[in-house]
Amino acid sequence: IALVYMESCWLLVAWCEMRKDFRHFRTDKIQGIVPLDSRYSESRLVLLNKWRMKEGIGPEKEY
Repeated sequence: IALVYMESCWLLVAWCEMRKDFRHFRTDKIQGIVPLDSRYSESRLVLLNKWRMKEGIGPEKEY
């Protein structure tokens, strides 16, 4: 759902269906990806705001 720069590394923030939770992946450690046709049922903005709330970051607003 997002790419975030934190403490000298980039993180990919994603929803994990297996764990039913958000995961953070360091982009420099990712060896490969496989795109899927399936999509999460909620919008990216809803998912992003859920992650931000969990992390204690205020919700993103649309302007």
